[in-house]
This record gives sequence, structure tokens and C-alpha cells, in this order.
Amino acid sequence: MKRTAIVNWLEFIPTYCLFSLFRFLGMKRGGDLGSWMARKVGPYLKNNQFAQKNLADIYSTVSEEKRAEILRDMWDNLGRLPAESMTLDQFSLNDHIHVIGAEHIQGKGPYVFIGAHLANFAMMTRAIHLLGKDIVQLYRRLNNPLVNNLLLKAQQRGGVS
Repeated sequence: MKRTAIVNWLEFIPTYCLFSLFRFLGMKRGGDLGSWMARKVGPYLKNNQFAQKNLADIYSTVSEEKRAEILRDMWDNLGRLPAESMTLDQFSLNDHIHVIGAEHIQGKGPYVFIGAHLANFAMMTRAIHLLGKDIVQLYRRLNNPLVNNLLLKAQQRGGVS
């Protein structure tokens, strides 16, 4: 089904308000709010059932309590992600981002970095920018072009194009 402009706007308006609140609160308090929201709402989403099944399949010998803890941590991480993305420009080296192996990129590039979706994957691009390197990030754009532009502006504030 093709997305309509009205659907995009109906998604964008609350997203914009929430992202603006995250930015207003700052990286710590915004991240805490995002975490709290995801831990409260996430367990009621269909994705939670999918994650529970996957954890049971993969970690069949792990206790139910431990798998529940993994799920809470997952929702904590996913809740922090949008808040951190909106405050990307507030993260600094050493205070918030610790780089191991920076000596390997001291010369003239080009370099290729490959990252995984672990924690906030945008932090790698922020760190590379803070190390004084130009960076271009490739990603799959979001389905909603309005929300996608909001994310791009936040990344540009953080030094990523």
C-alpha cells in the first residue's frame, strides 16, 4: 500500500513533538525519558512477542527471568536511541564517547567503517567527525520522508552528512 501525505503528517506531528521534547531535555534526561517510555509501551507491542520467541529459541537454557531482563534492556536501548539521535551534537569525545584504535585513522584516508546496529550506531559517525575526519553515512532512509528529514537535520547538527 502506498503511503499518503496525510499518513506521513499524522506520524510526523507527534514524532516532531516528542523529538523536540528530547532535544529540550538534553541527552541524559531525554534518553531517560525515551528509555522509560519504551520500557512501559514496548512489552505491549507485537515486536515484543517476536523478541520473546527469538530469545526462547536462541537461549533455551537461559532462565525466563534472564530473558525478561534482556527484553527490558532491549527496550531501554531502543527508547534511548531516538533521544540520543536528537542530541547527537551534545556528545563529546572522552566525556561520552570512548574511541579505541583512533591511532589507526591518523593518516590521510580514505577509510571505510562498517558498523552494526548495536546501541546507538550513529555514535560511530559522531566519533569519526569529532576525530576531524569527513564522513558520509549510508543508510536506508525511513519510510516517512518528513521524519527522515528530521533525522537528517539532527545528524547534520552532529557533523554527519
